[in-house]
Amino acid sequence: MRLYNSFVNSMGVNAHVNLFIYHCDESLFLNLINKHLGGYDYYILMSHFKDEKMRYVDSNETILEAIRKIPTNQLILLDNQLPRITGDYINIYQDFKMDIYHSLNQGIDKLTKYKKLILVYPTKSEYPYPKDIILGFKKFCIEHLFNFEVIDQIYKDMEFDTPECFIVIDETDLVFLVKQTRERNLTLGKEIGIISYNETPLKELLGITVICTDFKEMGRTVAEMILQNKKAKLKNNFTFTDRNSL
Repeated sequence: MRLYNSFVNSMGVNAHVNLFIYHCDESLFLNLINKHLGGYDYYILMSHFKDEKMRYVDSNETILEAIRKIPTNQLILLDNQLPRITGDYINIYQDFKMDIYHSLNQGIDKLTKYKKLILVYPTKSEYPYPKDIILGFKKFCIEHLFNFEVIDQIYKDMEFDTPECFIVIDETDLVFLVKQTRERNLTLGKEIGIISYNETPLKELLGITVICTDFKEMGRTVAEMILQNKKAKLKNNFTFTDRNSL
């Protein structure tokens, strides 16, 4: 909700904003587009979907055709890029491959104490993540000669080969990982390293290192472009917040 709250606050009291959530479901998204087409001055979309096997997709031809029904002067795409949607419209996006690559580079001095880096990339998540994250992770590890592995979840009774560092996307995996490290009296930041996607107050309280796009900035930037009648395609700022877990 940081993105939404930042956007609404930046737009001011004269703007009327409705929020519709489609849970990465294509049919629900298409129904919302068809139902509300022509009813708003602007349409802000986040193009993240899942297929029938719960795998991530950013779009397909049916989704693209629905988006093309929206006039480009009313279209705002957030968080993702859709090169097949042409025209002059607002697009504030993450670069999922290079964002993780550059963030891990910021933490390389601490990462070198670990003999292996492990990305926990869920393959059957309710809200799947782009596979470009895997590409950026592998690019970093290969360039810097790290041993690495990609797994789909934190399993019960995992076998740790310390010291190793986990990059965790899903909140449930983070909970399971922290729980197991505590049960085995493993020291975070020494025997087990943790980097988590997306900031929350709880992660700050627990001292979890975080990599995250700046959702407040994204919302503020979109509002400013609407109010100033500007159009641009911009990469959003992505941050690395170093804490005790690394």
